[in-house]
Amino acid sequence: LLIDVTTSPEFYPVVWGSIVNILDNFGKLVYERIEDSSESGKGKAGKLNDLAKERCRNWFFKITCIRELVPRVYIEISLLPCYRFLTDPKKNATEYAKIFSRVSNIIRGIGDPLCAVYARAYFAKTVALCEECIGEFVDKSYLHATLYDFIHTMKEYKTRVRSGAQLSLSDYQKLHMPALDIIVYFIGIKPTQEDFNRIMHYSTESVASKSGNGISNSTKTVTISPLILSCIMKYFPAKYYSENALGLISLVRRSNAKECSAEMKTRLFTNMARGLCQHPPKEDHRISILNQVWQVVSEVDDIVVYTDCCAAFVELTILHYSDKEVLIILKDLGQRLRQHGGDVIKKVTPQLEQICKAVCTDCENDPDNKNRKNQFGSILTSEHFMRILDMFKSEKKTFLCKSLLQAYFAGKFNSSTNNRNKFSYSAFNTKGISISDPVAIHTVFALCRDLHDSLDALSSSDEVRQISKLICRFVDAVDFGRDLEQQLNVYVDCRAAFANLDIVKNRLVLAVISLSFKVYNIVTNAKTSASEKVGYRPFQNYYVRKGYHTKGSAGFVKACLAYCFITIPSIEDVFQRIRLFRLCGHVALVNQFLPQTDSFFKASISSIAEVPSSALYARSKTRKQKIALESILLSDIEALMSALLPVPGSPDGGPFYLVHGLVNALEHYPWLYHGSKTRTIQKSKIKAYISLIPLLTAYAQPRLPIYYRIPNVDSNDILYGGHKDYGNELVEFMETVVNNVLTELGKMNEENISDGMSTGMADEDSPLDDDETATQLQCHLVLDLCAHLLSCCQLDNPEALLILKKSLTLAETLCIKRDKEETISSNDNVKFSCSRVSLPQKEKLRVHNQTFLENMKKDLWMINPCISDLKL
Repeated sequence: LLIDVTTSPEFYPVVWGSIVNILDNFGKLVYERIEDSSESGKGKAGKLNDLAKERCRNWFFKITCIRELVPRVYIEISLLPCYRFLTDPKKNATEYAKIFSRVSNIIRGIGDPLCAVYARAYFAKTVALCEECIGEFVDKSYLHATLYDFIHTMKEYKTRVRSGAQLSLSDYQKLHMPALDIIVYFIGIKPTQEDFNRIMHYSTESVASKSGNGISNSTKTVTISPLILSCIMKYFPAKYYSENALGLISLVRRSNAKECSAEMKTRLFTNMARGLCQHPPKEDHRISILNQVWQVVSEVDDIVVYTDCCAAFVELTILHYSDKEVLIILKDLGQRLRQHGGDVIKKVTPQLEQICKAVCTDCENDPDNKNRKNQFGSILTSEHFMRILDMFKSEKKTFLCKSLLQAYFAGKFNSSTNNRNKFSYSAFNTKGISISDPVAIHTVFALCRDLHDSLDALSSSDEVRQISKLICRFVDAVDFGRDLEQQLNVYVDCRAAFANLDIVKNRLVLAVISLSFKVYNIVTNAKTSASEKVGYRPFQNYYVRKGYHTKGSAGFVKACLAYCFITIPSIEDVFQRIRLFRLCGHVALVNQFLPQTDSFFKASISSIAEVPSSALYARSKTRKQKIALESILLSDIEALMSALLPVPGSPDGGPFYLVHGLVNALEHYPWLYHGSKTRTIQKSKIKAYISLIPLLTAYAQPRLPIYYRIPNVDSNDILYGGHKDYGNELVEFMETVVNNVLTELGKMNEENISDGMSTGMADEDSPLDDDETATQLQCHLVLDLCAHLLSCCQLDNPEALLILKKSLTLAETLCIKRDKEETISSNDNVKFSCSRVSLPQKEKLRVHNQTFLENMKKDLWMINPCISDLKL
C-alpha cells in the first residue's frame, strides 16, 4: 500500500496514517517483549542477559532479509527504540549517530518524492520518540537532513512525477503538507536561532530572472518554498523573524505564481500575523507590512481565506497599530461580505466571531490602553464593526453582545479607578463608570436593545438577570455632565426600549431621581448674587437664587417627576411601586412641589390595596427563612408613615387627609388571620394601627426635629401648630386609633376560618405561626401598644392613664391566662400546672413586661429616632 502512489495518490496520507499506527503498535510489542526478557527489567544494555540481546539482534537480522526497500525501512524505523538493548547511549553515543545516519541515507533510495517524504516524516517522529526513551543525546541534525532531502527532491515532483499522477501542482503540494508538518514540528520543539537560520538557508533558492524575450539576466531573484514557509510560521516563534518580517513578506510576494497562488500567499500572511501578535515587528516597518500584504490579499477571491486573513490582521492591528488601521480592515471586510451576499455568512461565522472575541479579549487584557495606540470604544462604536456584528444570527449575536458589553464596562471600570480625580455624578453608579460620548452611548444602547429583544417567555431567569444587570450598568454609566436635558432624553429612550425588564425600569426611576437631585444641589449651592448666572443647560438663561428654583430648573425637575410618575405603574412588583412612589414623593417635597408630592403619596397609599392577600411567602434576602408578604407590607407602611410626617396638609382636605387615606387603606385591606384554627386575630392590622401612634404624637410637637424639617417647606407644625382645632382633631384622631386597637384586641374570632385565610390550616404555605397561640399574640400586641404609649405619650392626662391602665391590665390578664393554658416542664422532668399566680410570679411578670417595654423602646427608636422626644 505504501509503495503504490500512482493509483490513488489523494488517499495516500490516510493510508499512511493507518499503517503507521499498526507499525507503532508492532514496535511497542517487540520492545516490551525484549524488555521482559532482560534481568533488570529496565532495558539497560549493560545489565541485559544474552537471551534479550539475542532476541533484539534476531529482529534486526530478520529485517535485513526483506528485499523491498520501503517495507524494510518502515519496519526498521519502528524498531529503532530497541537499539538501546544493544548499546548504551551514554557510553557509546556515536553508535546511535551511525544508526540514524544510515537509516536517513537509506530513505534517499526511495524514488517517489511522495513516498519518500512520508518515510522521512515517520523517521522524524521515531527519532523524537527515541529521545524520550534513551535520553536527550540525539541532536536535530538528522531532522534537518530529512528536510534538506525533501527540498532537494522537490523539483522532481514539479514536472515529471506530477504529470504521471494527473494532478495539478497545488493539489499535489497539498499531499505533501501533512508529512512536512510533522518534520518541521519536531524540528520546532525547543528551537534555537540556529535551527531557524539553517532552515531558511536551504529553503531559499536563487533563480535567474528573465527578460521579456525569455533570455536570462545576470541578476538573480531569491525565492522560498511556500510549503516550508507555511510550516515555519506555524511551529517557530515569531521572535526569530519579526525583526525581518518585511523581508520575509518580500520573499513570499516574489514566489512563482504557479507554485504559490494568491490564496496560499494569503494563508502564509495569516500565519505570520498570528505570530506577530506575540512578537510585533519594528515600528518603522509596520505600515509597510500592511501595505505590501494587502496588495496580495485584495486579489484573493475565496471569501473564507480572505476573512481568515482579516481576522488575524484585526487582532494584530488592535494590539500594535492605531484604530485607523483596524477600521480600514473592518471596512474592507464589510464591503467584501456585502458583495458576496448573505449566503457566505455561515461559512465565515467562525472568523467573524474571532474578530469580536479579539476586540473583547484585548480590552480585558489591556483596559487602560497603555500598550497600544487605539481606543476600544472607537472600534466598538464604528459603523463597520456594528455591520459585522449585525451579520450574526440571534443566539450568537446575543452571546457576542454580552461579551462586548462586559469587556467594555470592565475596561471603563478599570480606567475610572485609575483616574480617581474624575468624578461621576450618578448617585447609583458605585463603580464610577462614565460614558459621555453620544456615539458611544448610541452604540452601547443598540447592543443593550439587541439583548433586551432577544428575551422571550422561554428565557431563563438567570439569562434575564444577567441581561438586566448589563443594561443597568449602562443606565448608571450615562453621564452628559451639565447637559441634563440630553441625559433625560436618553432615559426616555431607555424606558421605551427596555419596557419588559422591571429591574431596568426600577434603575431608570432611580437614575432620574438622581438627576433631579443634581439640579437640587445646583440650586441649593447657588450664590445669592443675582448677577451670577449658571452657565450650563437647562438654566443658562435664568438667574438662580439660593434655595429656590428658577423657571428653567423647576420645569426640568417637574419633567423628571412626570417621568417617574409614568414609569412606576408599569413595574409589576407592587412593593417596589410603593417604595418608589414614596421616594418620589419625598423628592417632590424637597423640591417644594406640593401638588406632585400629594400625587405620589396618594399613589403609594393606593398601591397598598394591590398587594396580594393570599398566604404566599417571599424569600428574604438577608435571612434564610420565609417571610410573609404582610410583614414586608407592614415595614413599607411604617416607612410611609415616617415619610408623611413633614408633608403639609391640604386646605381642602385638612392637615391629616393623607393619614386618613392611609387609615382607610388599612381598614379595607383583607388582612390575614393569625392564631389557631378556632381563635384568630388580625395581627398585622393591629400592628399597623399601633404604628400610627408615633406619627400622631409627632404631629403634636410644637416644632418638628431638625432632621425632619424641609428647607423652604412649611409643615403642619408651622401651618397649624398651636391652633385649637388642630389640637382637637389630633386628639380625636389619636383616640380613634387607640380605641380601634383596643377593639381589635378584644375581638377573638371563635369560628373556624375555612377559606384559607386562617393560619390554623395545616398547609405548609399557610401563615400559621406554630410557636404562638392566639392568646400569645394578643399578649404581645397589648405589650406593643403599652410600649408605644409609654415611649410616645405624655401621661399627664387621666384619660391617657386610664387607657394605659386598661392595656396593662389586659396584658396581665392574658399572661395569666396563657400560664393557665400551658404546661411547663421543669429541669427534673416534673410537670405541674399553673392554676394560680402567686405574688412572686406577678413580680416576675412585671419585670418581664418592663424588660419587654425597654426593648420595644430601643426597636422603635431605630425605626424613628424622634419618638423618644414626642409628647401628647
